[in-house]
Amino acid sequence: MEANMTTESETPGATEPGAEPRETTGDTPDLQAEMDAFIEGAAGLFGNLKEIFLKSKDEVARGAQLGKVRIDVFQLRKDREHFLQRLGEEAYELLRAGQLSHPDLEKPFAKVIDLDERIVAVEAEVERLAAEQLEAREAVKAAANDAEDADGAAADPS
Repeated sequence: MEANMTTESETPGATEPGAEPRETTGDTPDLQAEMDAFIEGAAGLFGNLKEIFLKSKDEVARGAQLGKVRIDVFQLRKDREHFLQRLGEEAYELLRAGQLSHPDLEKPFAKVIDLDERIVAVEAEVERLAAEQLEAREAVKAAANDAEDADGAAADPS
């Protein structure tokens, strides 16, 4: 291989005036080509990252929209349930008042009446048991006071 001789003005990086000419060979990599390749690779990477980001952004937006629609459906069902309950309560009151009559409503109406009667009976039982418990507590307190008074009298012989 033949070495090329370059002068100071032709040699990149030659900093000293009057410096000896440097020898370069044809094997020296072209720095500009390397930089161009690096920039091209970085631009490609940036483009890929941008594309991934935009796709992710779209997926998040679709997920948020899906979540909102699901919440809307849930709320609509909840509202429906509330109004069905109110409708049932109104129908029940009309049946009790004798202002509504329908053969399909007789059996469920009778069941509700039976449940109402059972609720009243169980609530009465709760009140009876609570009163018994209160009486038992008061009896225990009275016995404790009597025992305390007896201990006090036995300890004080005066």
